[in-house]
Amino acid sequence: MNKKKLVDMTRGPIVPQIIHFTLPLIIGNFFVLTYNAVDSIIVGRYIGANALAALGAASPVMNVLLFLIIGICLGMSVLMGRFFGEQDFTKLKRVVSTSFIAGGVFTLVLVALGFLFSKTILLFLNIPLAILDDATTYLQIIFIGLVFTFIYHIYASTLRSMGNSKASLYFLIASALLNVVLDLLFVVV
Repeated sequence: MNKKKLVDMTRGPIVPQIIHFTLPLIIGNFFVLTYNAVDSIIVGRYIGANALAALGAASPVMNVLLFLIIGICLGMSVLMGRFFGEQDFTKLKRVVSTSFIAGGVFTLVLVALGFLFSKTILLFLNIPLAILDDATTYLQIIFIGLVFTFIYHIYASTLRSMGNSKASLYFLIASALLNVVLDLLFVVV
């Protein structure tokens, strides 16, 4: 590991370090909120009310999945942060690789099951039949996207566990802007 790029939050004044660490997290939350807002605005404006209702119907399932993946990644980062703080890079590397493998396998199983049972999940939630097909398609796309969601969150959690909260913010800004462009391209055009 390049020791020049590592952030040691155990030395120096704590308040500036906390501000320096949390400010990118707060800004990042703003960009996370833009995902659903932009999707809703573009779908509602250019496709119609049923498509917007389908998007809204799939949102609770999507949020549960997102929180599940974020929770798993944050849980894994606790061990990463511990071993990083102890400067035990052998254990840190083992935890990082185990996290990637275990989390990746879990995500792939979740994607496969979710993709196959999307319609069943939505029927269980009493989604109106008029929007069921659109909501199922949207939810299946969300399930496929969980692979990329996991990759982002495991990398971001790993970096944050080592004191770097800026790198994930830059990626989040770029992906939020890309989301707007791709929404316009695939929905409007």
